[in-house]
Amino acid sequence: MKATQKLWIACLATMMFATSSMALTFDFYDEYVHNQSIDATYPNRDTSFQAVLDFPDGGNAWNYPSGDTFEYDDVQSYITKFEITLKGYNDNSEQNIDFFLNFGSMWLHVAAYNVDEYTPFLLTLDLVNQELRYERTTWGGDVLATEYSTIHNVSMDDFQNLDAFMVGYGCHFTHLSTSVLLEGNIPPVVPVPEPLSVILLLAGLVKLVHWARK
Repeated sequence: MKATQKLWIACLATMMFATSSMALTFDFYDEYVHNQSIDATYPNRDTSFQAVLDFPDGGNAWNYPSGDTFEYDDVQSYITKFEITLKGYNDNSEQNIDFFLNFGSMWLHVAAYNVDEYTPFLLTLDLVNQELRYERTTWGGDVLATEYSTIHNVSMDDFQNLDAFMVGYGCHFTHLSTSVLLEGNIPPVVPVPEPLSVILLLAGLVKLVHWARK
């Protein structure tokens, strides 16, 4: 094959694949760590405790790995994981642990679960799948058992236009940490070729057909 032909093929390949790009991934994590005994029975919340978690919106816009900033409202439809997780131990009652959220005006009861007594545990609000996940763990963090329940009074839309939100609990146990995790992917954008690019591409194809017939 002549050098000119090779050059044209290389140019065409570049033009055909230059429009593709990688998906843009993003994530956000914030954690409130505080060892405190929770002591309240539903419908009451332990008013001596509240975990305040930052959120990627407004003044708290966080970064993509590329360094660009993002806000929750702009990427909500691309979120693949949205979890709020309570890490605790030493539940000493047969009552449910109650999960409360506050978006600025009032406390909402969103979930409840009766965990095993005196064992370490994780309780996770999964906002994407609209479920509560209970994980009984070892002291080293290994998961021994997983069970699921429902959540109510909350959806992903409730977190729009927030810079932060609060989490509270009821029942009788020891709180270790509360965290929020977001993960997502924005699909690649394929730009529309400019007219000149289309003309060059067609011209190249015509030349290739002409060479192929020789």
